[in-house]
Amino acid sequence: MKRIAVTLILSMTVILLPAQEKAKLYSGQPAGVPFSDFIVSLESETGVHIFFKDEWVEGLTVTGIWENASPLEVISMIIAPRGLNCFDDRSGNIIITRGYRVRTDFSVDSTDLSVLYVTDTIKTASLNGKESDVITFGRLADRKLDGRAYLSGYVTNDATGEPIPGASVYIRELALGAMTNNDGYYSLSAPRGSYKVEYRSLGSYDTYRNINLWSSGRINIALIERVIAIKEAVVTASRREKLDRLESGMAKMNIMTIRLSPSSLGEADLIKSVLLMPGVQSVGEGAAGFIVRGGSADQNLILLYGAPMYYSSHFFGFFSSVNSEVINDISLYKGGIPAQFGGRVSSIMDITERDGNKKEF
Repeated sequence: MKRIAVTLILSMTVILLPAQEKAKLYSGQPAGVPFSDFIVSLESETGVHIFFKDEWVEGLTVTGIWENASPLEVISMIIAPRGLNCFDDRSGNIIITRGYRVRTDFSVDSTDLSVLYVTDTIKTASLNGKESDVITFGRLADRKLDGRAYLSGYVTNDATGEPIPGASVYIRELALGAMTNNDGYYSLSAPRGSYKVEYRSLGSYDTYRNINLWSSGRINIALIERVIAIKEAVVTASRREKLDRLESGMAKMNIMTIRLSPSSLGEADLIKSVLLMPGVQSVGEGAAGFIVRGGSADQNLILLYGAPMYYSSHFFGFFSSVNSEVINDISLYKGGIPAQFGGRVSSIMDITERDGNKKEF
C-alpha cells in the first residue's frame, strides 16, 4: 500500500513540474543586451527552452521593462519588428519561425484547416546599429490604457545637424504617417502597440526604428546624406512666361549678390546693397536708413529672425548691424505687402538667416 502511495505521489510530482515551470513569469529591465545573452537569462529564470536560428537575430539587442510577463509574450514583443513569429508547443518550448505563423489552438474556428500563415516581411538594409534595437516607451501595463500615444521628435542631417523639412515618418502596420515641418519636427498619434517606424527623405538614406509604443515618447533621427546620380537635363523657359509670372512689388537678393556689391572696408552691407534696387534711395550722406518711393526712413519695417529691427547700422551708418555670414537672402516688399507682416506705408525688408551647423564652424 505504501509503495502505491509513493508511486502516485511521484507521478503527480512529475505531472505538476512542467505546469509549474510553465507558470513562471519574467520580470526584468534589460538595456542593450544581445538577444542570445538575453535568451540564456530568460531560460534560466523561467525554465522554458527557446529554439531559433542565429542568423535571424543577428545584431538584435533587447531593451525594455517587463513585470510578471509570460516568456511567450516577451519573445513576441522583441522579435515582432524583425518580421519573426513564435509559438508555444505546450511542453515548455518556444519556437521562433520566419515567414510563417504556426497556429496551435483551433478551438475558436473549427472550420479553418490551415496551419501555416504566410506573412509579408519587409527587408531593409541596416545602416547603423540603432536599427536593430527595440525601443520601449512606458511599461507593459500601459498598453491596456485607453486613448492613443504620441510619438514625436526631430529629423536632422547627420553631417551638418541641420533640420530636414518635408521628411516622412510612416508606420506601415497602421498606414499612418506625418511630415516634418520647417524645423524638422514631427508628431503623430497611434494606438498603443509594437511598430516599425520608417523615416525617409529625398537625398538621404532611409532608416527605421523598432518601437514598443506603450506611452508617449520622443525619438530624434539623423539621416545620412545620399548622392543620387541622374542624367543630364536641359531646362528651358519662355521670356513671355517669365514676364507673366513676375511678382509685382517684391525684389530679392541672395548673399552672393550682396557680397559682390560695393562694401565699406571689405564688409558686406545690407543697406548699401538694398540701395541698388529700383525705387530705393539713401536718406543722405553719413546717415543710416533708406527711403522707398518717396516715403520716410521710419516707414520701413526691417525683420530679422521675424523680430523688428530698429537700428540697421552702427558707427554713423558706416557698418551694418547684421553679420553677413549668418544671412541667406533678403526680400524687399515695395508694394503689395502680405498681410502677415502687418501694416507699413513704404516697405518691408525680411532678412532670412541661414540654418545653424552644429558639426563644424
